[in-house]
Amino acid sequence: MTRLVLGLIVGIAALMPSQVHAQSYEAVKQKLRDETVRVARDPSFRTRLAVPLVDFNAEVAKDKKTATAKVGFDFGDNVVSEIGVTGVFDESGDRSALTSLRDLTPGSELWVALNWRRYRVKAVHSQLEQVCREAAWAIGKSFGEFICRETTLSSTSFAARLQKQEIESNVPLICTDFSRAVGTAIEVVRGQSSLDCRRSESEILQSIRSLGETVKDQLSTSYAVRYAAATSEAEKLTICNEYRRSEGLPPTRSCDATALADQPNWKRSWQARFDAATVAEVTNRVRLERNAQMAEICAEADRARGITPTGRAECADQSEIFNRSFKERYSAAYRWAYTPIVGVRHDRSRHKFEFVNAILTPQASQTETSRVWTGTVGILTPGGTLMAVNYANSSSWKAQSMKIVCEPLANTNATTCGDRIIGGPQREDRQQTEVEIKRRLAGTFAVGLYLTRDHELNAWGFEVPIYFVKNDMGGLSGGIVTSYRSDMRRYDVSVFIGQAFDLYGDR
Repeated sequence: MTRLVLGLIVGIAALMPSQVHAQSYEAVKQKLRDETVRVARDPSFRTRLAVPLVDFNAEVAKDKKTATAKVGFDFGDNVVSEIGVTGVFDESGDRSALTSLRDLTPGSELWVALNWRRYRVKAVHSQLEQVCREAAWAIGKSFGEFICRETTLSSTSFAARLQKQEIESNVPLICTDFSRAVGTAIEVVRGQSSLDCRRSESEILQSIRSLGETVKDQLSTSYAVRYAAATSEAEKLTICNEYRRSEGLPPTRSCDATALADQPNWKRSWQARFDAATVAEVTNRVRLERNAQMAEICAEADRARGITPTGRAECADQSEIFNRSFKERYSAAYRWAYTPIVGVRHDRSRHKFEFVNAILTPQASQTETSRVWTGTVGILTPGGTLMAVNYANSSSWKAQSMKIVCEPLANTNATTCGDRIIGGPQREDRQQTEVEIKRRLAGTFAVGLYLTRDHELNAWGFEVPIYFVKNDMGGLSGGIVTSYRSDMRRYDVSVFIGQAFDLYGDR
């Protein structure tokens, strides 16, 4: 890809620690500003928009086989040249385009292109510098020692990290099991319950206590004890099915208590299970480990603030540095500006034509060269939408239409029919002006709009390709296209494969 895929870096000096020690603080800040300008022009920092300097891809379908290879060269910060070739290997020898109105050079082709693109970014250097300084302090480094890039900054805030250390209670899960146990079979099937297990731990425990005598036995006595004290088989079956409901099992007509003897919940009361699940019963060792982790997070937050850590495990406040991640704050300190684009491209292709004359005599094959000059002026929005105007001037050769010809078989009364091209190829000179708008809407979805005016044919048309088929390289190269041609007054909806999506041209 263009240069190296370094990530979305905007404005931070990529300095090795051994180099930084020899530089002053002011020199580091100046390097930060210089790097901002340099990387803002690099399309590899917006990888979905970058044109690969070296690339090869191939498409194979039932009626179409193509391969494209291209290589590019940088000329300064803004100019990129490109040389490429597209080979077509199928029965027809033509590379099917989206529609024939834009299809200026079908088949294999060689091209060269020269593009100028000025990537621009507006950054608040003081904010970038402040975020990088705080991120360095947080891990105990100085601003000069820390290699600050957006891809290396933490995407999790101190507030979120502390929240993850909170111990979660299992009371709501046990409440759900208990609710199934004390409810009737019909209530369980209907999803009815006298307890709302979606509330907090304290509210759940308060609701259970408010049930009073109705659940006294279930709370204080285990199923094993209640089963042993039962005086009838019906009572034993009721206790057994109550346990089965609590475990999410369907009721049964018989119960084998010996099969449940080894299950821990069969021998424990509900009160014991609730007590073990509350935070108050968490072991001191777990609490100490949690507090140590929280203290380390608070130490990082204090260092980022410029405060000497005190070992405290509670440091929450409403400051931006505590509630927003370094990466989030860094991203908010810059924004992409509009990117102007100017380009020129030349395509050249050679075609070999086979045909017969008017009396169906095969003629010697004829090889002709087609060429196209294309100029582009456009703009790329910060959101990744390309809007451009293209002008193309072409001189190409087209084969005559295939016709079905029937001939008599020698020495018989029968005839044979086949496809024939009668007459040599015809030259077509074309001039087209095209307005295009393209945008990748998601990683696996892109859309385009082309409005084309053919000055030679005095015709116009539009195409709306929707890309959603991926190729082996991870790009988009197929989908559905809707088109219209005024000279034929015809609408088309078709499937296309092998037409790769590229914000800088997809011919």
